[in-house]
Amino acid sequence: MIGWMLYSAAVGLALALTAQVLARMVRLRGHPERWVWAVAMAGTVLLPVLLPFLPRLTEASVGVLALEGISLSTGSVPSGPSGAPVVTPSPLLAVGWFLVSLALAVRLIRSARSVQRIVRESRRLRSRPVEVRLTRDTGPAVAGLLRPVVLLPE
Repeated sequence: MIGWMLYSAAVGLALALTAQVLARMVRLRGHPERWVWAVAMAGTVLLPVLLPFLPRLTEASVGVLALEGISLSTGSVPSGPSGAPVVTPSPLLAVGWFLVSLALAVRLIRSARSVQRIVRESRRLRSRPVEVRLTRDTGPAVAGLLRPVVLLPE
């Protein structure tokens, strides 16, 4: 379980660094970068969860990882029907991981509702192509993924 948690953190770090580079490239071309970050965040959540269902690493990929200083144990790791390693989490670590994930999800939902409230209470300015709103004390910030709104403090 600890190995899986470290793997999850490494995936998140790799995706964040990749998103940083891609976001800069997208920004230089004059396009919004929010989709780069949305994909990176989704990948950070989905890749570790999907790991047990992915095919086993080939000998070539194990060799490449070993050259990069990453050690993989291929000893007595139990395998599932697809040949992928089966992750058997410690119950205490699994409960802890679940509780922390639940707390972060609750925080994300509360933050999204707070931003929606700020947008509703803000005063709309006339501008195109992006909507700009004046807030009491929030901003400058961009809120929204599909329909972005620029928040500026009065």
